[in-house]
Amino acid sequence: MRIISLQPSGDLTLSTDAIKPSPRPNHILVRVKAFAVNRQDLKTGPSVKDAGVECVGSVEDTGGVKGLRVGATVAVLSFGEGGLWKDYCLVPAKCVIPLQVSPPTPGSPLDPATWAKLAAIPLTFLTAFGILDNLDLRKHDRLLIRGGTSSIGLTIATVAKALGAVVAATTRDPTKAPNLSENGADFVILEREGGIKDDVRMMFASKETFSSTDELSTPTLSTTRINDSAGADKCVDLLGVGTVQDSLLALKSPGGICCLAGTLGGSEPTTFNPMKDIPSGVYLTTFAVDRVDMGRVPLQEIVDRVLERGEYRLNLDRIFGLEDLDKVKDYVEGNKARGKVVVVLPNEL
Repeated sequence: MRIISLQPSGDLTLSTDAIKPSPRPNHILVRVKAFAVNRQDLKTGPSVKDAGVECVGSVEDTGGVKGLRVGATVAVLSFGEGGLWKDYCLVPAKCVIPLQVSPPTPGSPLDPATWAKLAAIPLTFLTAFGILDNLDLRKHDRLLIRGGTSSIGLTIATVAKALGAVVAATTRDPTKAPNLSENGADFVILEREGGIKDDVRMMFASKETFSSTDELSTPTLSTTRINDSAGADKCVDLLGVGTVQDSLLALKSPGGICCLAGTLGGSEPTTFNPMKDIPSGVYLTTFAVDRVDMGRVPLQEIVDRVLERGEYRLNLDRIFGLEDLDKVKDYVEGNKARGKVVVVLPNEL
């Protein structure tokens, strides 16, 4: 059996002599078909570790768990131990989410392209829905997304737009602005030194209809009245502690809510002081995907909306094979991806 490990040096290595797990009661044996590569998967430690926190595949053994059948399509999320990048994984039943997916040809097995699309959905959409649920996003809310061109940011944009929000998203790279617009962003703001709070508050000075100019960070408004109610209603900050104070100041007061949900901008120490730096009447919360209540996120409905009905845009950027492990690491860590990166395992074992 093949298994991918992450070395302390950061290198991904492929072993071919691992032992296939033996079935156990209340554990599901899954034949892995594809997996997504997330930044957290590439975080090194002091020793070698088996890589991967999510995958999709088919059930090889049910472990006696009711409601599952051999051959069923499933998604697997294992935040505690990981180690899902292998031909077969044995996981507790609570880590497995059964899914119904229609193959391109009725009666045939799922093809590699469908497995790749399916692998790009679970963790990203669970995270997006969890964050927006945390923010209690409502129709017509003015939402700011910091770190908008990450796979999570793009997914939040497409879901928020479907929910009826007005979406502004940021990027450091002007060439990625079209990608944000394609995913539902009404406005694109260029991140810059000194922060973007003034741009956001000007942009959201009114809930009336407004339009953006060719300048990414210079909106043309139907009104220029700025007061405490100007600004975004809600904000998702995926960049981290270095921008959260600026994000808080970009919110309306009272009632604005910021969810700090990532460290894409780095996790260096900060002098952030909650008592001093959170404006009165503005709220700061956090989000961690490993604490998501999976029962509150309808993954089957999400899959249907993505694959069957096309209501949510799927940002599958690139598909790799097992022979491309070095390229995968460089592509993800080099910030080259404009969406989800997936590895599909060959059918033959």
